[in-house]
Amino acid sequence: MSALPLVSAQVQQDAAKKEAPSAAAGASTDAPDFERADRNKDGIVDKSEAGVVPGLSANFERADRNKDGKLDREEYAQGLRILQVRR
Repeated sequence: MSALPLVSAQVQQDAAKKEAPSAAAGASTDAPDFERADRNKDGIVDKSEAGVVPGLSANFERADRNKDGKLDREEYAQGLRILQVRR
């Protein structure tokens, strides 16, 4: 009987994880997260790295708000949102 609170807490935690929004708010769940897309781990996603997300390279310039040729975390999330709208 003493294990019941632990099981209940685990079930609640699992449910909360499923309901939690992704880091890229509204992004497709099949798109790699920023860390996986940033293959060389330099803190940005360049156009060649963006190729791991179908359609992101084609919309790279729209997502690159500051036009520096790189996507930071916020711009990457914006790129994923653009792809969601286009589907």
